[in-house]
Amino acid sequence: MDLRAIRTGPNPQYWIAPSKKYVAFGRYELKSFSYSKIWFFRNVGEMLMGLPRTFVGFSSTDIHYYRLMLAWKESEHIDFNFANCQLSQEIYSNDEAYIKRKCRERIDMAGTFAVLIGADTRSKHKYVRWEMEVALEKKCRIIGINLDGARSVVDDKCPPIIRNVGAMFVPFSPKIVAHALADWTKQPNNDWHYKDEIYKKLGYK
Repeated sequence: MDLRAIRTGPNPQYWIAPSKKYVAFGRYELKSFSYSKIWFFRNVGEMLMGLPRTFVGFSSTDIHYYRLMLAWKESEHIDFNFANCQLSQEIYSNDEAYIKRKCRERIDMAGTFAVLIGADTRSKHKYVRWEMEVALEKKCRIIGINLDGARSVVDDKCPPIIRNVGAMFVPFSPKIVAHALADWTKQPNNDWHYKDEIYKKLGYK
């Protein structure tokens, strides 16, 4: 398999290597030339559909945190990547039915629903709670991202709808969020959080 066959995207660390039966998509570290995070697909179309897809729900008051997540995604120094399923122009509409229809379309594309949990997320029912209902209906993985930095569920801030549904709770920090997106497997119930040794391995104190 010739790793020089095709380069993809502006970052040369990412490659696609075709073979007779499969396409491999992966990332390698330039210093050590060790391979990591390699996925195999039957063709490029399947590869594109197979990338991790995440819908991020958040209160409008916390949109700056979402924009910061996009900055993580673009950084070459952080191993953070997700296929974004967010709305674009639709968020400027005042038509609730239209917005919800478009949200459902995006959530239907996603396998993971990540919700930014801030001071008022718990009280946001019109869209944020509704998005969580759709994600649960679709059986998405649920990842709660605590904007206050807590490493586990925060009782007085977490929306009750994602309590005891197998959600993983992490603080708003790029390495642990990236780890959760790559690592977490949906569990049947309870509220979950990573143990301290996982944080230590990722460089946290």
